[in-house]
Formats: sequence, structure tokens, C-alpha cells
Amino acid sequence: MSVIIPSSQLAIDLNINRENEVILPEDIQSLAIDCISKITQRATTYIAGDNDEIGKRSHLMGVRANITSNVDFDLPDIQQILIQSLIETVQIAIPGLDRHQERVASWAKIIAIEMGLSSKEIENIEIASRIHDVGKLCVGPEIISKDGELTGDEYRSIQDHPVHAANAIRGIVNDDILRGIRGHHESFDGNGYPDGLEGENISIEARVIKVSDSLDAMRRTYNRGRKTNGPLTITEIKREVDRLSGQEYDPQVVQAFRKVYL
Repeated sequence: MSVIIPSSQLAIDLNINRENEVILPEDIQSLAIDCISKITQRATTYIAGDNDEIGKRSHLMGVRANITSNVDFDLPDIQQILIQSLIETVQIAIPGLDRHQERVASWAKIIAIEMGLSSKEIENIEIASRIHDVGKLCVGPEIISKDGELTGDEYRSIQDHPVHAANAIRGIVNDDILRGIRGHHESFDGNGYPDGLEGENISIEARVIKVSDSLDAMRRTYNRGRKTNGPLTITEIKREVDRLSGQEYDPQVVQAFRKVYL
């Protein structure tokens, strides 16, 4: 089984051409294929064109069958390739979502550093942030792109996206990254989703992403308690984050946010 490197800066950084093949060790072949197939099956509903066109673009998910001998390969490199492939697929399927995830990752890393988290925790937070919304590929495109208020069923479908994402990449990333992705819509007071976790039962990865994700929304379109959509001012953002501290957000994460968001 081999992975075809996507046409991206990652391939350049790794000094690998798309024509070359990277061999997956047998013990992670099935996990990689499962990850890719789950997302690909849903992503094709977003991609314009017929099946042939979808097939031509399938290299973005980076996986095809090929009989090879088992060759050892560094798992972190495989992880990077798969994550980049997911990001590129999101870029095609839901324009703008990839940039949102990158912005969230940037803020999450800054906040995590300010909190004094370990280098491994910071790395986990950055990786989880960059793919935290890939589960939206598993939600109907008519819901994702809908203008206007969602119905109850549509909102519940949206709420499933953290579960879809975590399930799709299980086994490809570590458990801390999975918890960060699955829990990024949990609330500190226990009123979030999908599991209704509370306080420090929510992973630190998820608690940091929660604030960073909200920050990006507030800087662009935000209508909670407002008559119109639109970005909040810096003062309004600080006020809103403070208001929701201890409710939606971990107060320790909010404290770090206040220090870095001037």
C-alpha cells in the first residue's frame, strides 16, 4: 500500500516528488485507508464535476492501492502527509474553512505558549486546530452553505461534526489530539457538545481550541445577541470572552488570551 504525496509545500519540504511513492508500514495501512475513505466518501458530494473529475483530484486525499513490500517509514511524516491531504481536501470542498483552521491554529499556539504548556501539548493543540473542522465534510453541503437560520435537525447535524472528525482520523493521531478535536465545542460549565463534559474533564487541547475558534468567529461574523452579523471590535471581543469565562471558556485559558490579545 502506498501514499501518493499531494502537490503541496509539504512535498517540497520533504524533498519528495508526487511521482514517488512512500510505503506505509503494514501496521498502519488499514488505519490510513480507513481515515481517507471516510472523509473522501463525504467530500465527493462537495466537489463539482463528474466521477472522472473526482478521480483526477483523488490525489488530494493521497491514498491508492499498490502491492509493495513492507518498508519502514517514519510515522510523523505519514501523519504530516495525511493531515496536509485533509487540509487540501477541505480547501476544495468548503472554500475558506482551511484558512479558518489555520487562523485558529495560530491563535491556539500563541495562547498555549502563554499558558506555559509543554512542547508536546503545544504541538498537539496546533495539529488538532489545523483539522478541527474536517468533520464538516460529513455534514450535508446544503446545511454548511445555507443562508439564514438552521432548523433543529440541521443544527443537530452540525453538532455532529466533531464526532465525525475524531472518528475519521482515529488511529492516525494520538488520543490527546483526538480529544482536542472531539471536544472543541464543549463548554466549561458542561452545556456544550457532543459529550456534555465539564471543567477539566475537557482536555486542555479542546479548551484552548474553544477560545481560539470563538475568537476567529468574533473577528469575522458574529451575531450572538446582536441584530446583525459582522466582526466585533477588539473591545467587544474582550468583553464577550470575559462574559463567557467560566461558562463556555476555561478561565485560565481566558487569562492567557487577555495577555496576548491586545
